[in-house]
Amino acid sequence: MRKFILSALSLALLGCQDPAATDTQTDAQAPAAAEVAKPAPEAESIPTAQLPQWAAPSHYQLTLWINPDSGEFKGQGEIQMTLDKASDHLWMHAKDMTALTIKAVTAKGETLDTQIQQMDDSGVIRVAFPHNIDAQKLTLKVSYEAPYNKSLEGLYKVSEGGRNYAFTQFEAIDARRAFPGFDEPRFKVPFDVTLAIPKGMKAIANTPEVARKDDGDWTYIQFATTKPLPTYLLAFAVGDLDIVDWQPMPKTALRDREVPLRGVAVHGKGDKLKFALENSAGIVETLEDYFGIPYPYKKLDIIAVPDFAAGAMENPGAITYREQLLLMDDDAPFWQKRSYASVHAHELAHQWFGDLVTMPWWTDIWLNEAFATWAGNKAAATWAPDWGYGLGIAQGGQRAMSADSLVNMREIRQPILDNSDISNAFDGITYQKGGAVLKMFEYFVGPETFQKGVHQYLVDHAWGNGTAEDFVSAIAVAANNPAVNNAFMSFLTQTGVPKVTVETSCNDGKGSMTLTQSRYLPLGSKGDPARTWDLPFCYSVDGQRSCELLTQKSTALSLASCPEHIVPNADGTGYYRFSVSNWQPLISDLSSLSKAEALSVLDSFNAALADGSLSVDAYLAQVPFIAKLKDRELATAPLGQLGFILKHQTQDKAALKAKLTAWYGPRLKALGLSAKPGEAKDDTLLRATLTAFMASTVKDKTVRSQLDNAAEAHLAGKDAGISPDLIGLAMETWAQDKGQSAFDTLKARLAKSEDAVVRQRAVMALAGLEAPKLSAQVLDMAINGDLRVNERFMLLGGQAYNDETRDQTYAWFKANRQAVEAIWPESNRKRIVSAFSGFCSEDKARDLEEYFTKLDYRGGERNLKGAVEQIELCSARAKQ
Repeated sequence: MRKFILSALSLALLGCQDPAATDTQTDAQAPAAAEVAKPAPEAESIPTAQLPQWAAPSHYQLTLWINPDSGEFKGQGEIQMTLDKASDHLWMHAKDMTALTIKAVTAKGETLDTQIQQMDDSGVIRVAFPHNIDAQKLTLKVSYEAPYNKSLEGLYKVSEGGRNYAFTQFEAIDARRAFPGFDEPRFKVPFDVTLAIPKGMKAIANTPEVARKDDGDWTYIQFATTKPLPTYLLAFAVGDLDIVDWQPMPKTALRDREVPLRGVAVHGKGDKLKFALENSAGIVETLEDYFGIPYPYKKLDIIAVPDFAAGAMENPGAITYREQLLLMDDDAPFWQKRSYASVHAHELAHQWFGDLVTMPWWTDIWLNEAFATWAGNKAAATWAPDWGYGLGIAQGGQRAMSADSLVNMREIRQPILDNSDISNAFDGITYQKGGAVLKMFEYFVGPETFQKGVHQYLVDHAWGNGTAEDFVSAIAVAANNPAVNNAFMSFLTQTGVPKVTVETSCNDGKGSMTLTQSRYLPLGSKGDPARTWDLPFCYSVDGQRSCELLTQKSTALSLASCPEHIVPNADGTGYYRFSVSNWQPLISDLSSLSKAEALSVLDSFNAALADGSLSVDAYLAQVPFIAKLKDRELATAPLGQLGFILKHQTQDKAALKAKLTAWYGPRLKALGLSAKPGEAKDDTLLRATLTAFMASTVKDKTVRSQLDNAAEAHLAGKDAGISPDLIGLAMETWAQDKGQSAFDTLKARLAKSEDAVVRQRAVMALAGLEAPKLSAQVLDMAINGDLRVNERFMLLGGQAYNDETRDQTYAWFKANRQAVEAIWPESNRKRIVSAFSGFCSEDKARDLEEYFTKLDYRGGERNLKGAVEQIELCSARAKQ
């Protein structure tokens, strides 16, 4: 699942749960009165993480009556299961259900009523039999009713254009809101699903429709039996949907069958699916070629959902997306097409990694998300080599290093000991660090060897489950190198960023290099630098590349001659930073290195500033040279650090802004704000980056004026005169500069438009408003306005993210916490504190620590510690 499509505003605020729903079964909902509920034996703890191994399902048959126009749905079905030991009870999952009954039919045909107790608010239930029964095969007959979720979890409703729809989002543990069962990824079994829907509506599920019949006001649609699936990958959609049949994905040399391809949208929007549909087959074929395995499922439906917490979800055969990723006009901006391809490739990669082979427990969610990040980027870069994906994994890994530098950070393979901790695993450590570590080992063992190991892992575990040990072993076997096991696991099971200090010497015409490992720690960190990894260290000496597996704190290497040029991260594939005694030779050589190598140099150069080993003045002295580098990714690498220096580390802001304008202004002026016919995609991307920097960081009046005028023209329905990729930014600057009138215009625009891109631009412009009076109105909209749920998160996240409004938003949150919680997912309240991690003073760190400790959001201890540490580090560095 691509969770962070709008992370700059949403931060970690995505995902929802209805806090008003009750977990307690009332007397009216209980089974027969004669059966008195009894507590679980004291000796047996409540399984708030994995369920016991001695009971497992083998098949589900479910029928759900879904009418999006009503307030609730109902379901019934049968679960075939095996009881491996004698017991008087089962542990299962069900949440927010009313009138829930479960009857157990024994192998001898005896029907047993059960007693149901809700044991944990994560949805763990105890199902008690009337007496002890022996180990055997059972059939559980279930019947229930449940409300549609109000916060984009489980089975939820979306209203648009006077019509109601029902969609699902079951990852991670929300299938239990739609049907009772064993809601864990290791329980991977076939499903038979029938949806009963109002006549005239349409329904989509993971598999093709095989039968239908009308009965009164209902149409019953039966779908083909699924391949083995975990509960979190089941999906369906119901409503007055536009279903666009596209030409099937053709047979290939690898796949001997066509695959039906369809696009799905809410009523009236199907005509905007053309671009997404016509480009799907190419991405699928790219992934098939790499994995050496045909697309695994019977069909591919791509579904545009108006209100969706995640960016997208990889449900096999029925992938769901936020609308702006799929629905495009003929003149859609490049950013939208680029986002589509990136996220689409990510979700399609999941059809193999995550769907065909699934991790048994959330500890190994990286096997899903890191692989989809890495493989999706590889596929997108192959499919569109000039769209700027080439350095995506390297850049993502470098962003992850910032979070991974915190002492209070988690491992890629974080042990999940409680359901409340599962959602914490969906972050940049899993996605971006995981993807970067995969790329590092791909380079270390060789791309062809790595590909061979990936293929074998998928073949060995197809339609089942695979663990980290299974995957790492497959790579080590393919490489015929057992040392890969320990090396890979050292990156999966411990936190932190390796730092390699490189020292060279030359005596009598012979060179040597000493490499010393430690943990990279930013200025002000209280962490212990004494940490080592089994580190694949690949380096280049005068153009000759070599790799060593560093297993000790210090390693000495002999060189054939005295080196003139050393690159400590050859091809830029290593997940580590390095330090050198003199940066000047490397900076001077940047234009002669590969882009990936140069980017790794600049990342370590930036890191030297952040850990205090390089002064601000020494850093700034190199920026004029870097800003003139031809490659977009290199020239813009200092922008984040420059923004921090401007905000926190200079007294003369006007003088520094003048320098920034002198360094980057000419580059932007040469590009201009309007797109040139046939221009390179890199120029389009560079223009967007530089314009945002000059308008939002430098606050250049000329650039802002151009953007303001363009926004006025765009809102008036005229040619904006700028690149389409700048319209959103133009509306943000215009809103800040125009104030109340802009707020009123944008609010009215939201009330009139159902177009996802129009709404996104308006919401993000509102989220960026800075004046105190306007901020108050934006925050009020977030809890009282008629908005989509994900738009509320964007408003709250934007106001918390903005330096100008963070204090006001924090005070507002304290005053309105209960109203915020009323729209917030209970399971994700622990993430709210992350929205305020942008503070930069010790006082704020203490305030945040005290306030959120009292709230005691379940599973939030690490989030709170991380936010406090981030604030403390900012405060320490601001004093540099």
